Amino acid sequence: MKLWKIAFFVITATSIFVACSKKNEEPNYELANDYYPMKVGNYIIYRMDSTNYVGYNLNPIKTTYYVQDKVESQITDNLGRPSYRIYRFIKKLLTDPVWMPSSTYYVTPLANTIESVENNLRVVRLLNPIKDNNSWKGNTYIESSGQYSQLQYLYDWEFQYQGFNTPKTYGTLSFNNTVTVKQVDETSGILNNPNAPSDSSYSVETFAKGTGLVYKEFLYWVYQPPNGSTPGYKEGYGLKLTIVAKN
Repeated sequence: MKLWKIAFFVITATSIFVACSKKNEEPNYELANDYYPMKVGNYIIYRMDSTNYVGYNLNPIKTTYYVQDKVESQITDNLGRPSYRIYRFIKKLLTDPVWMPSSTYYVTPLANTIESVENNLRVVRLLNPIKDNNSWKGNTYIESSGQYSQLQYLYDWEFQYQGFNTPKTYGTLSFNNTVTVKQVDETSGILNNPNAPSDSSYSVETFAKGTGLVYKEFLYWVYQPPNGSTPGYKEGYGLKLTIVAKN
């Protein structure tokens, strides 16, 4: 066989092999819209576990409800961008006959990010591309650095993707492709020392491809040590959302 024919055969075979290999490989990134899809009429039902520190107490009050987040309509936000309005409904037990209106928030899919506005707090929830270790300042639009701000604990959070393409199961629902956004995991002071102040902030969210948010965990508290006749106590709150159903 002539040399040019041999060379042509080798190049062709190598190209076919590479093309087949790439076709069979898992993608190492995806787009945010696939993990936070918005369609009018879609809903997700979550179990919602809340934690609240009330009064001079170290033990929180914990309650459980069920909430339904439903995409109610497509709108234009106050910046003139196409957005989606989400209605949240709530009830104590899944067997209760009626969902009660609870709150409203907005989701705005953009070219490179997906933002949400809830309780007047604008958060960059996802960023393109979705891949492990990609990071961004998710709370950049929240004024939290001021001396008298009550939201200082939200300052400078570094959101980061972890566990891209990890399968997860919640109850009876399984998802082949999920990604977790680690938002914050910080402590300060001397933890477990009853005579020293301390605080802790923890927040993560997990999104499933084709579904959206499937899990959220947030907990923030500040510990104040005893002062005179006042015992040591914690202030703060937490929230956990776990998907239980969807349409």
